[in-house]
Amino acid sequence: IYFNYAYKPARRLGLSRSSSGFITFFVSGLFHLYPAWIAGLSETECVMIMVYFVLQPFLIAVESTILKVHDMPAWQARLWVLFATFLSSVVMQLPSLSVPRSNTCAEYPLEYLILL
Repeated sequence: IYFNYAYKPARRLGLSRSSSGFITFFVSGLFHLYPAWIAGLSETECVMIMVYFVLQPFLIAVESTILKVHDMPAWQARLWVLFATFLSSVVMQLPSLSVPRSNTCAEYPLEYLILL
């Protein structure tokens, strides 16, 4: 979905592959933030989740241009993937540990629960 509705339009506008990838991850982050916001996470926690998505294109760039993972031995490439996955997932998972126990969705009017 993001490829067809974020990446391809960005490429058609003349943006580079890297910029288009960044936009794609950014849009994905926005869609992932919506349920977090509805669940009652704070702005700081929502920003932490967004950092995860914005970090992905930079990790991909490091992987392909600086580290040249495709030229590494398999065990080194796997080690990089584990490190990058752990590093970025910490930022994504920490906010989910603070989701309020109460039913915060009941506090929001119906129009906030439906994507218009």
